Amino acid sequence: MSGKNHVLAEAAAPMGTDQIIQNGLQFHQQGAYDKAARLYEKVLKKEPGNLAALNFLADARLREGKPARAVQTAQKALKLKADMPGTLFILGNALSAMGRHAEAAEQLQQAIQLKPDYADAYLSLGNAYRETGDGAKSLAAYEQLCDIAPDFAEARFNLANAYRREGLFEEAAEEYEETLRLDPGMAAAHSNLAGTLSKLSRSEAALEHAQKALALAPTLSTAYINAGNALKTLGDLAAAEAQYRKALDHAPQDASAHGLLATSLQGQGRFEEAFAEYAIARKLDPRSDLIRGDLSTAQLGAGIIAEGWDNHEARFTAGINIGARDFPGILRWNGEPLDNKTLLVWKEQGIGDDIRYISCLRDLLTAAPDNATVRVETDPRLVKLYTRSFPGAIIEGIGANDAADDIDCQIPMGSLARHYRRTLEAFPAAPGYLVPDPARRGNFRTWINGLGDGLKVGFAWRSGNMGEGRSIHYTQIEDWAELLSLKGIELINLQYGTVDDELKQAEEKTGRVIHQADIDLFNDLDGAAALSASLDLIISPGTSVADMAGAIGTPALVYAPAFHPMMLGTDHLPWYPAMQVFPRKWNEPMAEVVDKITTALAARL
Repeated sequence: MSGKNHVLAEAAAPMGTDQIIQNGLQFHQQGAYDKAARLYEKVLKKEPGNLAALNFLADARLREGKPARAVQTAQKALKLKADMPGTLFILGNALSAMGRHAEAAEQLQQAIQLKPDYADAYLSLGNAYRETGDGAKSLAAYEQLCDIAPDFAEARFNLANAYRREGLFEEAAEEYEETLRLDPGMAAAHSNLAGTLSKLSRSEAALEHAQKALALAPTLSTAYINAGNALKTLGDLAAAEAQYRKALDHAPQDASAHGLLATSLQGQGRFEEAFAEYAIARKLDPRSDLIRGDLSTAQLGAGIIAEGWDNHEARFTAGINIGARDFPGILRWNGEPLDNKTLLVWKEQGIGDDIRYISCLRDLLTAAPDNATVRVETDPRLVKLYTRSFPGAIIEGIGANDAADDIDCQIPMGSLARHYRRTLEAFPAAPGYLVPDPARRGNFRTWINGLGDGLKVGFAWRSGNMGEGRSIHYTQIEDWAELLSLKGIELINLQYGTVDDELKQAEEKTGRVIHQADIDLFNDLDGAAALSASLDLIISPGTSVADMAGAIGTPALVYAPAFHPMMLGTDHLPWYPAMQVFPRKWNEPMAEVVDKITTALAARL
């Protein structure tokens, strides 16, 4: 018998459930959620009611990307103990991951009731409401979150996003700035702030933040888009094009980026390239009315008129038309017979647009049968002028028919062109369709004749809105020094708004007096029409001053962007036969356009 001793190892003691859970948590913390889940399930085979294992398993399954299993596990835990805010939080997030956002919000609200300072639950609740489309509740949740955790950068970021979705851009900008104070390296906050600042017409600051975002995250396509948008507003279409192309390098399937690239190309007059990009954008996102609306402006600018007007209808569903109105139960008129019908034509855009499109009303009235009634709602400042010009229609102020029950159909003013201006041949050859007050016109002419000999020229030089990003498209009065020095003319101010200081400075520098009629050019549009009609010639940018001149038939010299949609592929505005347009390309110095107009005026003397 051998003398060797055989020693048998003792069997290891069975691992307790607490230790198994601890081992699972180690995997959990390492991101090995499947391994963690298997350990939690091992515990639950022995102890089906172990709440810790149920909760950890629900969280692991959610993080593993299995929300349905997370929901089942969380619900088992809540049946055993209903007042666990952490479990309700997991359940809410799992339901959201499954797209069941309304149910998720209910669970998250319960979690908050049990734990009123539950910051993470408020964040998830705001996200859930956002997905349901309830912007107000989403915003309220984020606001409460920021009250609870004011130094939580992600909370500030989500609140800013909520403000932005609700159109509260000033508030959004403030919250993005606060986010960046807390976390200066958050590229998404820089990018979203850039987009928000563009909405606030602060394009230079927008470009700065877009560039900061790209310095932090060179592949962030939205930052390239926001940089492009800022550059486009600042007038540098080539640089904007480059940014959109960089966005597409990183996100080639982004329909909006293709659409924006197209807008920068059409502004440069490169229509074929623009149409190619629009085709890609529409293939990627065939339901986007924003892309379709932008396409319509390119088509109109290129002279593809009929299809352009058809696509122009997308301006309402694209959410970009600020004048859109709702007429529940009243059908949109699409050219159907108007026998014994009442049609409402309503103002949707600015004064200049309204003056341009009202030219189609005469066609409508001519085509309508005698038993039809046509009502027109417009800016109250235009009611007198339109009533005099279109005696066959009832002209009223905006909102006059909000409670009317005798309207059969309705159409926005800008949609009349779709019916009556589908070809260039459809535009009237004779200038003028608005009829100014003859007595006031005579009085103004008497006053003007007393100013001296020479050509009587109405003069406007800029838009009434000269905010950042717009001023580059307009002149300052000092840009017209050479014109102001011309002899043989008397200049009459047509620039509405507060201009006394500008006129005084011009007189001091050039010695030229620009006469001012006794009229409020902004509020008294009937008077402005009479004054414009009493002049020999009008010089203006492409603002409502120019539209008024064209609509009453006074000859005008007007500068406007080249390839403007309303030029319909021509080098003039077909709406106004008495108007000469000086198209300015995007990279053409404004001084060159001013020189051309000055030369044209001098040739008339």
